[in-house]
Amino acid sequence: MNAPNRAVIVGASISGLLTARVLSDVYDQVTLVDRDVMPASPGIRRGVPQGRHAHSLLAAGCAAVEDLLPGFTGEAVQAGALSVDLQQDLHWYCEGHRLCPAPSGLPGLVASRPLVEEVIRTRVAARPGVQIVAGCDAVGLASAGRGQRVTGVTIMPRRDGAASSVLPADLVVDATGRSSRAPLWMAELGYHGPAEEQCGLGASFASRLYRREPGALGGRAGSTVIAGPGSPRSPRPRHGAMLLAQEGGTFVLTTVSLGGTEPPADDAGLAAFSRRLPGPDVAEVTSTAARLSKIVRLRYPRGIWRRYDQLTRFPAGFLVTGDALCSLSPVHAQGMSVAALEASLLRRLLAEGPQQLAPRFFTAAAELLRVPWAITRGPVQACSGSGAEAGGGVVGSVVGVGAHGGRGGGVSGRSGRADFAGYLGRLYAAAAGDPVLAAALLGVASLVNSPGVLFTDEIRSRVRDGGSTAAS
Repeated sequence: MNAPNRAVIVGASISGLLTARVLSDVYDQVTLVDRDVMPASPGIRRGVPQGRHAHSLLAAGCAAVEDLLPGFTGEAVQAGALSVDLQQDLHWYCEGHRLCPAPSGLPGLVASRPLVEEVIRTRVAARPGVQIVAGCDAVGLASAGRGQRVTGVTIMPRRDGAASSVLPADLVVDATGRSSRAPLWMAELGYHGPAEEQCGLGASFASRLYRREPGALGGRAGSTVIAGPGSPRSPRPRHGAMLLAQEGGTFVLTTVSLGGTEPPADDAGLAAFSRRLPGPDVAEVTSTAARLSKIVRLRYPRGIWRRYDQLTRFPAGFLVTGDALCSLSPVHAQGMSVAALEASLLRRLLAEGPQQLAPRFFTAAAELLRVPWAITRGPVQACSGSGAEAGGGVVGSVVGVGAHGGRGGGVSGRSGRADFAGYLGRLYAAAAGDPVLAAALLGVASLVNSPGVLFTDEIRSRVRDGGSTAAS
């Protein structure tokens, strides 16, 4: 009898868990290794410092997780999450304009990060052959054939006097996040690490929980607000806020500043900050709702895309995914959704066969990441690439807190950038009264539609006419 084939995944966060779900269809044993001890109920983990801040699953992410774990949405809602229509149930403010609220058919899930992770972890851990080895560090790769094939991972328990051991595996997946040591591990095996694309964000976050009374914000699930320095219509917004409902009758407010500045961390500063934002939602909550937590901070200096797809040599039996592959700007709320899309991609590739898995995955993942990475980089420098990439930067302004850097737009030079920025401004303004334009923007933001939809003849005509409230 052949020995059961084994997979080991380093990192038991969203990406690692969903990867384990996929691999459990193919491998007899799937082991997740994580440095944290898993909480018995939804709770903040040291390895997920962003867990205290606003999170949501976008439409594409909801669909991907539901496909991987049928019934997930219902279980999350039963645990306290809110299933929403992203256009109808939230307010979106772009350069001072509120996108027209209307039913869109774009589903979203708003909840705390610990709740989403707990529901996924419970489902994945219950699958046959899946186990979680908690409280252990991964310290290196085991290999054979002079490093040509990875055969396992060396782990070290986080307790005094513990000895290291090797978990054998036919496949090792690094899902440890943006602090991944995979490039170092590869160097130890004699491989060059990947080139890195970086996007300097200088993003700082400050978050607080508030009590969500019945009827607050007219029953909406929250708002995302974008504001610029000195003018709500600035094409380069530098601060903003995300106010989202969570389980337990709470709102989480996450304020964001870019470019190295800090959002306020005191009551008076937060109140003043809220009053300067377009729309009344944030100020309503900060001035009337009961505070349930201290203000907590998070800094995110840059996004990083490690270009494993460009390597000519890579060890067999090894894979990198999630933030260890590409860490996107948190202001766009894409991380969990992209992790789910990568897991779905891996599932499809495994169904086609295990041969050359790593190069096939990295090549396909690079295409998947192209738009989210352009959104992280944003629209202001988005005018030097292909038109297909333009919308990524567009919606970077929609779902987050402005952007500075990126690709796309199909124009170049000062006049081209001005034309592009002008089109964005007109699009946002027209979308305030046109539900079709608002849905088009949010469809791209949710990673459901290609950015090209924002530049079709119909959309351009609506923008030219200043929007239309006519039914489409």
